Amino acid sequence: MKNILKSLVVTSVLAVLLMITMTTANAYQGTWQSGDSFDLNGVSTVETTYITGGNDAETVKLLVKMTSVGTVGVKEVGVKVDQRVEHTCWGLPLKYRYGRVEIKSSAHHNPKFNS
Repeated sequence: MKNILKSLVVTSVLAVLLMITMTTANAYQGTWQSGDSFDLNGVSTVETTYITGGNDAETVKLLVKMTSVGTVGVKEVGVKVDQRVEHTCWGLPLKYRYGRVEIKSSAHHNPKFNS
């Protein structure tokens, strides 16, 4: 019985550690920028999910930029823990673009860029 209980405790601890690791494995801290992506149709989306931080809420700036030209679109929005925010904008098709998420604090978030 003692070995079974010990085994259960170890398994539970390992399961919790695995869940924590999976939650923050793709998380970034602070400002993030994607690599360049060729945009066929001109529609691009940058998004992030606020995971953890020192505050309950943060101000996030979502930008879609065209390589070597400038900003295609920008959105500044407040975000709370576990909330996902996105910004979709249209620009000229057949151009290279990248996404950028700016957070002033060292908050953890999970950003993505689709073009």
